[in-house]
Amino acid sequence: MHIDWWTLALQTINLVILIGLLGRFLFRPMAAMVAARQAEAARLLDEAAAAKAAATAARDAVTADHAAIDRARAEVLAAARTEAEAQRTALLAEAEATIRQHQADADTVAQRQRDEARRQLDQSAHALAIDVAARLLQTGAARLGIAPFLPDLEAALAEVPAPARAALAAGALTLTTAQAPAPGDAAAIAAVLDRALGQAPALTMAVDPALIAGLRLDGAMTAIDVSLRAGLTRIAAELDRHD
Repeated sequence: MHIDWWTLALQTINLVILIGLLGRFLFRPMAAMVAARQAEAARLLDEAAAAKAAATAARDAVTADHAAIDRARAEVLAAARTEAEAQRTALLAEAEATIRQHQADADTVAQRQRDEARRQLDQSAHALAIDVAARLLQTGAARLGIAPFLPDLEAALAEVPAPARAALAAGALTLTTAQAPAPGDAAAIAAVLDRALGQAPALTMAVDPALIAGLRLDGAMTAIDVSLRAGLTRIAAELDRHD
């Protein structure tokens, strides 16, 4: 086999030139293009990673916000429950206190009503007893006359202050008796008034059987009652005070 070295050399030279041309006009632009594509891909990957990181951070922030909102809501609900419980306790305590006060007021009113009813009953009983006593005394009182009550009248006049006694002596007096005076009673009455008042005043006589027995002396500013009716009234008042 014969080898044409010139042809081989030319072909080799052509191959080297072709390779050089390809390397200069094809491989280098393609390499630059690939490098640019790789750089663009790397940039895109970096941006995607940054976006992913930002999304992750945003998601974490949202999650944290939700957790914070949940905590705040739980705290608000807990505070509201605490406040509601405190208000409920306060309202219950106030209601119980009001009920106790109303009960106490009702008990006080009921006790006052019972006391008033008992007092009125006692007063009625005392009045009835006095009335019965007055009726029982009515029969024998007529025999007592006026004379037994004159010392009481004189003693009562002695206890009257001096200015009041002077006014009685100077004014007109009314002497009321339970029965009409006996013939000698007028002189005895005048003697008592003269001793007690220092003079015999102008005197008008009257009769009131309601006195039962005894007499009552009425002046402009002073009244002295030494009758049995007055005594029974004093007894009733004393019983009422004791009750």
